[in-house]
Amino acid sequence: MEVIAEGLDFQGLGIVKSDKIYFIENLLPGEKAIIEVIEDKKTHAFGRVVKHLTLSENRVMAYPLSYAPLSHLSYQKQLRHQEKITQETFNKIANINIETNPILFDKKTHYKNKIVLHVKKGEFLSVGTYKAKSHILESVDKHLLATPKINQVIIELNQIFTTNNLTDDSLKQIQIKSADEILITFITNKPWQEKHYFKHLNYNLVIKENNKIIPFKGNPYIKLNFMNKQFKLYSDTFFQTNYNVAETMFDHIKDEVSGVLVDAYAGAATIGILLADKATHIYSIESNQTSYLSGLEAIQDNNIKNITPIHGKVEDKLNELEFNTLIIDPPRAGLHHSLIDVIKEKQPDKIIYISCNLRTLTRDINLLKDTYKIKSVTPVSMFPQTIETETIVILTKMEAFLL
Repeated sequence: MEVIAEGLDFQGLGIVKSDKIYFIENLLPGEKAIIEVIEDKKTHAFGRVVKHLTLSENRVMAYPLSYAPLSHLSYQKQLRHQEKITQETFNKIANINIETNPILFDKKTHYKNKIVLHVKKGEFLSVGTYKAKSHILESVDKHLLATPKINQVIIELNQIFTTNNLTDDSLKQIQIKSADEILITFITNKPWQEKHYFKHLNYNLVIKENNKIIPFKGNPYIKLNFMNKQFKLYSDTFFQTNYNVAETMFDHIKDEVSGVLVDAYAGAATIGILLADKATHIYSIESNQTSYLSGLEAIQDNNIKNITPIHGKVEDKLNELEFNTLIIDPPRAGLHHSLIDVIKEKQPDKIIYISCNLRTLTRDINLLKDTYKIKSVTPVSMFPQTIETETIVILTKMEAFLL
């Protein structure tokens, strides 16, 4: 079947309109190709390219990397694609037509300060990344997205795996975090018999056995100096994976903050600490015990006096507080339905919603739009070369609800 792609969908698949909608792997807008259908449904189908007949001037490699599904598309076109997908998603899910602010961006490669490698056993253990939509392991010599420090670790890990016949498949994954130092977490499902092969690595090492952290070598954390604040990143500490763009993002929202602020889904209190000098007081709410304790430590390390840390679920704790600005940075699942009700009841003057999932973000905005209007929508290129997005939405209370 000969086709021409008209666009890209949110998964980075080429869109072809014929007797139905076709979504085609590795087909960029404007490209002509012969395709084969690999999954046929009533209203749409999925396919792959058998042979390209023409190539887009925006193509930069023959085929995207499995862990970087937009790596075949020029970065400038990736930025335009994210802006377009943002507008289309708001229109489709929330029935809101928006114009976005210019997208925030920085480095297009070697930005990722955390990666996870998979370990799989054939005759012996191998380490790498999974091929897209599969459990087929692909070796990685150099990771396009990872920081140079992490790429050096990958070289050393590959050397250990290739020069030793490792067989203990209790080792499932290896997480690598970078800041000024490196923290490697070996993730296992039972006691790991071959850890001695990795003891000589000159990094901070921990073992995570069935979600329990076991010290191995050095410190169980690495220190990060970020925007003149100090943080300790443990194995499970959440922090944005792109330091440069994260700084740009926080600079973008700091002028929106004043008065009493609630930092919901606070993690290790990162946002509250970074914005502490912009607010009279901050309530930092986090339900995860480990993250909450990390936040207590970070607040103390930075000598922040105007943050009250709260351990509990946002939907349970928010109703007890008085505040005028709410910052929400939830997990990919978005806001719990009961939290939407609490927000509508409390009616803060301003909501700053940071999201890594456009679909749940726009779903939640749709539920809030009878009380709040959109002041601005700003896409953030937090994850270049991938289909993942980050978005900042500033919401202000509708005039009808102002006192």
